[in-house]
Amino acid sequence: MEAAFLLQKIAEEMGIVFHHEEITVEENRQRNEYLRRYYNPETGEGNDTGDRRILRLPDAPIPVQYIPKALFENEIMAQRLVECGSLAVYAERYGHDKIIATDEAGRNPKLADGGDATEELWREWIRVRIRYDFEFWAFSFVRIKDKLGAEDIPFRLNRPQRRILGMLEDMRTAGKPIRLILLKARQWGGSTLVQIYMAWIQLVHCRNWNSVICAHLKESAANIKGMYSKLLANYPDWLLDGEKPKFKPFERMANTSVIAGRECRVTIGSAESQESVRGIDAAMAHLSEVAFWRNSRMKSPEQVMRSICGSIMLLPCSMVVMESTANGTGSYFHQECERAKRGERQTVRFRPVVRNRDVHPADRRLRLVHRQPHRLRTHAMAQGSHARSNRLVSAETERVCPACRHDGRISQR
Repeated sequence: MEAAFLLQKIAEEMGIVFHHEEITVEENRQRNEYLRRYYNPETGEGNDTGDRRILRLPDAPIPVQYIPKALFENEIMAQRLVECGSLAVYAERYGHDKIIATDEAGRNPKLADGGDATEELWREWIRVRIRYDFEFWAFSFVRIKDKLGAEDIPFRLNRPQRRILGMLEDMRTAGKPIRLILLKARQWGGSTLVQIYMAWIQLVHCRNWNSVICAHLKESAANIKGMYSKLLANYPDWLLDGEKPKFKPFERMANTSVIAGRECRVTIGSAESQESVRGIDAAMAHLSEVAFWRNSRMKSPEQVMRSICGSIMLLPCSMVVMESTANGTGSYFHQECERAKRGERQTVRFRPVVRNRDVHPADRRLRLVHRQPHRLRTHAMAQGSHARSNRLVSAETERVCPACRHDGRISQR
């Protein structure tokens, strides 16, 4: 009792009020089960990004798959696979342009070049699924360095990365420009997720879709691009129409490379040399460690932002991500975070989200309400569309960031 009383006194001195509500043992067990639930990006089981539907193909390399609902609704191939129940039946019923023969029972269709038709159908299905399922694509075809060892491993998203991915996918699938401000902790994979998500857009969704990587130092930007180079080195040829995916020099420019087969350019630059990224025809920008961009008489973070983002239009799949670890208050990045939380952006809307609270969405019983405006915290601000009307956020949106409940001015644009 004394400890609880002391904790309450300290909280009151800090301007924090605890809302006490009873949490039963059963609720605590359910919450822990949610955090430890099974997750398999290859099959799609346990994914958080949208509704999914089960697909059973006993003769496929992955017999049971949980595919995104949008994939089933929009792709005729997915609907036919659910109807047929196997790759072999699909090949027999709907055929294939190159099928020339089957066995006596009418099964095991063969291609003109002697290959297995079901194998070609499986590859065709993979090409369809990766357009809707980023987590499957990342786990199957992206390799990253293991932080606990020297070997490369498949990119399996951790829980914080999946929460940020959910916000990115909400904006992309709604046809909105993707805008996000991420105030992050170190070494949890925020930069990795952002860069590989951009690679997914360039390799799977959009051709001639250029991107910029700008960090506080050019070496840091080059390190981020190195993740992209590793991805291309391990990327299968058949996903890009047989052409070997790799970076090629673009017009003898030292800072710009082009992806063979996609014609997407990737430019690296730094806040120290803003002229190196001025005038780039970019549709996406990854702005890293913005809190460490220097502000001097000759150059400022605002000037760098205008150089990079001035040409990025508000189009679907266009993307601007500002991410950084904290570096004190009063900086350009801190001011942008605070403006986003107050809803003061004129052309875009940012939604504050507490990144490091991995709890069940329905569990909001223990929450902290700040009586006084709070200082910089670990938040991710995701942008929505720039609608013309202003209205207060809904209760669901407000619950996402309990630390911001004191600010009743947060609005949707």
